[in-house]
Amino acid sequence: MRTSPFDTRLVRQRRAPAAQPPIVDAWNMERALGIPEILNEILKYAELAALAQMAQTSRRYSKFALDLLWKSSEVYPLLELLSPLNVVEDHWEFANSLYGVDWRRFNGYAQRIRHLDYCDTEKRQGVSAIPSPQLFADIFLHRPMSDGALLPNLTKVEWSCKVSQSLSHLLPFLSPTVKTLHLTLDANINESCADLLKSLTRRGVSLSHFTLCIREYDETLLDSLPTFLASQTELTVARLPPCSATREVVGVLGRLPMLKEYVTWDFVAYRAPMDSDIGMQFDWEAGRYEHLEELSFTTTSLAKASAIVEKRCSPYLRTLMITCRSTLEIGAVRDFTTTLAATYPNITAIHILLFSDSASPQPEALSFNDIRPLLKCTALSTLRLGHNLPMSYTQDDVAEMGAAWPRMRSLQLCEDPTSREGTGQPLQTVLAFARAFTKLETLALYVDMSTVNETPSIPWGLATSDWDVLDFGTSSIDTDDLLIAVNKVALFLARISGPDVSIQSGRGRAHVRTAVPTSESEAEDEAREIFWSDVASTVRAMHLGRKELEEENQAVVRQNRELMGEIDRLKGRDLEEENRAVVARNRALLEEIEMLRERVRLLDLDILKYTIVDAFASSPFSGNPAAVIILEPSTVLSDSLAQKIAAELNLPATAFLRPKSLEGTQNSRTYRLQWFTPQTEIPLCGHGTLASARVLFANATITPMNVNTLKFETLSGTLTAEKVEGGGQIELEFPATTSKDVGPDVFATAAAIVSEATGGSVSVRDVQDAGSYLLVHVEESLDLENISVNASPFSKLTAFKGIILTSNRPSALAPNAKFISRCFGAALGTAEDPVTGSSHCVLAPYWSKVLNIPPGDLILARQVSPRGGDLELVWDKAGGRVKIRGNAVVVARGEMYVG
Repeated sequence: MRTSPFDTRLVRQRRAPAAQPPIVDAWNMERALGIPEILNEILKYAELAALAQMAQTSRRYSKFALDLLWKSSEVYPLLELLSPLNVVEDHWEFANSLYGVDWRRFNGYAQRIRHLDYCDTEKRQGVSAIPSPQLFADIFLHRPMSDGALLPNLTKVEWSCKVSQSLSHLLPFLSPTVKTLHLTLDANINESCADLLKSLTRRGVSLSHFTLCIREYDETLLDSLPTFLASQTELTVARLPPCSATREVVGVLGRLPMLKEYVTWDFVAYRAPMDSDIGMQFDWEAGRYEHLEELSFTTTSLAKASAIVEKRCSPYLRTLMITCRSTLEIGAVRDFTTTLAATYPNITAIHILLFSDSASPQPEALSFNDIRPLLKCTALSTLRLGHNLPMSYTQDDVAEMGAAWPRMRSLQLCEDPTSREGTGQPLQTVLAFARAFTKLETLALYVDMSTVNETPSIPWGLATSDWDVLDFGTSSIDTDDLLIAVNKVALFLARISGPDVSIQSGRGRAHVRTAVPTSESEAEDEAREIFWSDVASTVRAMHLGRKELEEENQAVVRQNRELMGEIDRLKGRDLEEENRAVVARNRALLEEIEMLRERVRLLDLDILKYTIVDAFASSPFSGNPAAVIILEPSTVLSDSLAQKIAAELNLPATAFLRPKSLEGTQNSRTYRLQWFTPQTEIPLCGHGTLASARVLFANATITPMNVNTLKFETLSGTLTAEKVEGGGQIELEFPATTSKDVGPDVFATAAAIVSEATGGSVSVRDVQDAGSYLLVHVEESLDLENISVNASPFSKLTAFKGIILTSNRPSALAPNAKFISRCFGAALGTAEDPVTGSSHCVLAPYWSKVLNIPPGDLILARQVSPRGGDLELVWDKAGGRVKIRGNAVVVARGEMYVG
């Protein structure tokens, strides 16, 4: 995915404070809250529980809270208007007695509710519980009987539950005004569902839309369903599971005078047994379903489906959906489409889903000849075909379809086959669809990606289509260079589609896997999703770039016309001064054209995006700056080029990240991490690691919100970074470095060099050898935070890459810090490092021993360089690790162009 903005923009900029900032006192705030528009804007961000409490307790703001609250369709805010709720033994109960409740005020709110939504599996306030029966008993015990129905104007109810007791809670809310009822039920509550249907029949509830989703069923439910449906004389839409298609149910539905839509499809992932005739347990009778406009059912045989279609149950049928999951007989599809076209020539939408599971033999692939009879259905606007294998057709077939179906808006031709044994269409077939269909909005097809290199180059606007969706289903990725393939596919699609097209991939809702998913197949799915997502992003970027270039080109053309007009006006006039002005303007115009050519040239270069982060800082322009560059897995970047990039950016450290393929868990990700200073690669860099974690955690596209742990493979081993709850800090875990006493000669040399660097005699309390670091503990009398240090003398200590000066003198900027420090050394890439994470791997164990801080306790530290930075440390003595916590701030983003 590549875009082409050409300038680096600072994400955060400090602004100078106003000379006299406005004072908002309590009186002005009171006046502001008295303005309805301001108050409504504020309350939009309040939680539903807070709105319910405000509506219950505040008379002044009650109306505003209710205006927002009644638009919510949830049950709990409604109950909280009466009293707060508490959890008692996995049940919600009223915290207060309902004596004294203002029922008139509650009824005024309840009359405004039109839609109610409930799901007993959703957590509320982090708790999984359901309302107790006593809760509703309290309502009806205290509410006056004369008030009538609890929600007198309720029209739509959506109720999802796994517990039978939750289904009984629906009854108090139902009233004769309810017209739409959606029930989503889990197993083992058939009896409760049957009781509910009987209760609805007794209450005289007359529905227009009824949906029942249930995964398992028994005779109790099937016995009560016909009686309930027979009472629904105003029913227009019935969506039922395939198990309900018994002779009794179908007969009852056929007699309903207003029924227009009857669906018995597996819309809740219901999978019918392959040896049963679900949806075929009945015969259509003449005179029934005479107003039906949409029909959907599941069958085990297309021959039986043809028999149903031949009955011509309704002359108004416009939508037909057939789901068949068994092995098809040879010619069965063509026989079915022939019958369908002859019976319903004016049908507008056809869905034929022919996926079979792994237990069935592999079916034959569909061809254009199988659906050729449907060319007689000239009013067709939607055609969807699903099959285990890709469909075969030619570009001439596409032209024939386009001529026969001038109103076609949605065309899906086996875009998500379960097997790759068949052959997909070449990518250039999309161009044939663009030319053949003028009103097409959704196109879904299976593409053979091995033909990408054979895709012809076409000019912009050759066959521009106003597609809304281009769906490539499970089109497989079969190429060595994904980046080249992404650019080729995106360039081809961008030139034949509009800028607003949505490019999609993946399995459809009716897709049936023929094998259990494996890590290899899941990796292939993820790679395919990433590929088509990159294609979509690149298409958008190409359209945006082309639009910008066209606008700039039009501006140049306008300026050129103005210039030519001015030249025409000056013809025949001997005005040297005006001629010189024209020449100057022409020269400037040529320079602008040259700049545009340079921008076009940059489009052909590799773009590396970088982010600059101030690590160990809570505000910009403090802490230690580092650049972070995230590389694509396919990007080839040598160490020498990485070193040049680090030198160009000229920051204390530049971090290069590369994701590790197929590694990480649901809550973690693994990356390869390298650090470079402007001079060399370094084995360990604390602030570079913190900056890398900050960039990864902040990008939800790269790191999902549920990922809390990052692992980095480095020259120093595997390092980890974790989110810290609250405050936005990040915790790093590095190997601890223990130090040892030095000899008298080294002690004396170090003391002399420190005195020389600070310009005076310094009392040194301790000197420790920590491998690559020399730790010098100076007396508190030295103002380490404010003293000017000349780092040149430290170069005499050639055995160490860095010199740490430290003391436990209190810091003015961090009074709670246990110790302060500064770090020097040319090997670090700078005379003084602003904030050094690796040096605190030495300081944490050292000061824990000096100050008798128990291992595992939190230690606050500050590095008192001119930029300064704060760190929180924990020494894990047993594990030999140091945990470093700190904040980081993004200050800039930009792009670097490399050949």
